[in-house]
Amino acid sequence: MDAGTCVTYDFIQANQTYIGGSISPGLNMRYRAMNEFTASLPLLNKQRLNTFVGYNTETSMNTGVQYGLVFEIQGFIEEYIHKYG
Repeated sequence: MDAGTCVTYDFIQANQTYIGGSISPGLNMRYRAMNEFTASLPLLNKQRLNTFVGYNTETSMNTGVQYGLVFEIQGFIEEYIHKYG
């Protein structure tokens, strides 16, 4: 896994056989997408989270972007283990 502009996942078996991969938007791209593809959401910079649930637009966007990526990564790992163990 590599997290930059995009998050890339490469699935490789223990014997080094390449299975495939996935690519999804990185943190900054997620923030930009919410700003560019909506009428009124602001463009935010990532901030350290101190809450799991947002209490206004900015904290809700931050928790959505950051925890969304965390749960995406966890989901890919869990599904990979389930399918290819």
